[in-house]
Amino acid sequence: MEPKQIPRSEDFVKKRKLMVLVISIAIVITTATYVASQSYSSKTVNVIEIYLNILEKTNGSTQVTNLGNQTYYENDLTLYGGTTGYFRVSFYNNLNRTLVITAFEATSGGFSLISVNPHLPTPISQGHVQVIILGIRVPDQTFAGSLDVAMVVS
Repeated sequence: MEPKQIPRSEDFVKKRKLMVLVISIAIVITTATYVASQSYSSKTVNVIEIYLNILEKTNGSTQVTNLGNQTYYENDLTLYGGTTGYFRVSFYNNLNRTLVITAFEATSGGFSLISVNPHLPTPISQGHVQVIILGIRVPDQTFAGSLDVAMVVS
């Protein structure tokens, strides 16, 4: 037994084909928009370490003193170029006084600081450790090496 055919007008068939075409185009546009918004650069940025340069600025002075540096290796992170990475720095205050972190700056070319957590200024007592999370936008180019960051304290 064959299925029963329901007669359809030519107008109905045309409208149905048009509807299928519109839905297909909408699916293609939506998929293309999603893929384009989720695509990443083919360039990779591999931050092997963070080199933290610690600078002290005395209140009311434009003079800056270099207090030294610390290198952090636990931040080995590979990112797509042009994206934001979050880097953890545990700063130990080994001086005999409280320091106040007042600023950070990514000094490596093409890198830019997006966020600091906790918010600044942040005091660190003598002998204490402060964990800092730096949100840094990486350059949209291939890179492998150290990320240089300046930390200003007073």
